[in-house]
Amino acid sequence: MVQFFKTKNPKAKTNTQLEKHRVWLDLTNVEGAFKQTLVGYVSNASNEYEDRFDGESYDGNDFLDFYSILQDKNLTIQGRALPFDENDEVPLGFRVAVGGTFTIKIGQKDGLLSNQEIFIEDKLANKVVNLKEENYTFTTAAGTFDVRFVLKYVDKTLSVEETEANDGIIALYSNNYKTLIIRNNLMDTT
Repeated sequence: MVQFFKTKNPKAKTNTQLEKHRVWLDLTNVEGAFKQTLVGYVSNASNEYEDRFDGESYDGNDFLDFYSILQDKNLTIQGRALPFDENDEVPLGFRVAVGGTFTIKIGQKDGLLSNQEIFIEDKLANKVVNLKEENYTFTTAAGTFDVRFVLKYVDKTLSVEETEANDGIIALYSNNYKTLIIRNNLMDTT
């Protein structure tokens, strides 16, 4: 009688699927110009430049370029470290040969970024826009702009809650006596 045994194939591929959370941002105009950049949070990536996860922009489009910025490199693809940190901020730059009106929008997203708020901060216009709710349209002159935009996941300027303290302490300034008067109207407060 002949017996057969199954052996493990040493060349078999193991499941090395990377955890990925990515957003593709598109820069367009009504004349048909288009450039896309990708920012992704990936297993084994760091927030330093790495050939394995980061791809430099070679500015091959004569009309425009759109990129994230890391260590003075313009990146079409930027791999960032996990775990994803919603407080992370990624500088974005662009170059246009002709000024005009342009729009930044989300082209695609996956992983955790499918449900994450995604903001673009325009430092020149002092404006923050949630790209999940609306595209961001802006005007620009021709040139290269590397400090205008930031990709964010939290808008820290959204709200400031005003609280009214009713602790019985009243502070007044007397112009007549040039004195600050502080009065405590409650017996058990300091």
